[in-house]
Amino acid sequence: GLDICLEKLKGILKRWDDIGVTDHGTWANQEAMFVRQLRNMILYAMAVTKAARCRDESRGAHAKILLDDKGERMTDADGELMFYGRDDERFMKTSIVDYDPKTEEPQVSYMDFEHSLIKARARNYAVAKKE
Repeated sequence: GLDICLEKLKGILKRWDDIGVTDHGTWANQEAMFVRQLRNMILYAMAVTKAARCRDESRGAHAKILLDDKGERMTDADGELMFYGRDDERFMKTSIVDYDPKTEEPQVSYMDFEHSLIKARARNYAVAKKE
């Protein structure tokens, strides 16, 4: 899943080093601008993937399937996939991702935020909203 995605993104980032730009214009060079921004897009994708991989919970639209010791998806007695629950203690925080250019790895940390004025509540996307 996410580990495979992160490895593929690392490979794409390595391939980015070999991109050649055919337009050598010095003014309004769209090709050069795109290539420069492409690297940023790859780094951003790595950051999102690593942050999702580190977050062992399901919250809102982020749903993470439970895996057994062998890495197989876990199911309940009815054969339905099992998901991590919310973990407010560890993850009701802002994810901060820094990029380490030496290791070419995103580093994930968390920052607390003020949430005492609005109490957290579960969002359930499986049921229709009542009017």
